[in-house]
Amino acid sequence: MRRATRPRPASGCRGTACTRRCERRSNGSSAIPWPRRPRSPAASLRPPPYELCTDPDPAITAVVAAMAGYFVCQGRMPGPPGLPTVRAFQRAQGVVALDWLRRRTGWA
Repeated sequence: MRRATRPRPASGCRGTACTRRCERRSNGSSAIPWPRRPRSPAASLRPPPYELCTDPDPAITAVVAAMAGYFVCQGRMPGPPGLPTVRAFQRAQGVVALDWLRRRTGWA
């Protein structure tokens, strides 16, 4: 009986986290076990953030303003080496946070 062995890491992998993600199958194809499951259709029907938190508390508005400012400011900076998409992500989050802030405050 053949003993089960752990697959060898793909070339260029270093460290245990990468080894777990870049394991090779017996046929040579990569098996990448992503941590998230695919979204269900119901997950895409979630309400936007401004509908989830309708409390008019000024402290919540201050937190939303801080988040919007952070994401817009960080999204305008040059991209860090090794993370080419982080600034686009921050810009997109800044747009959502600004929209939320506009709706909370009534600013146009």
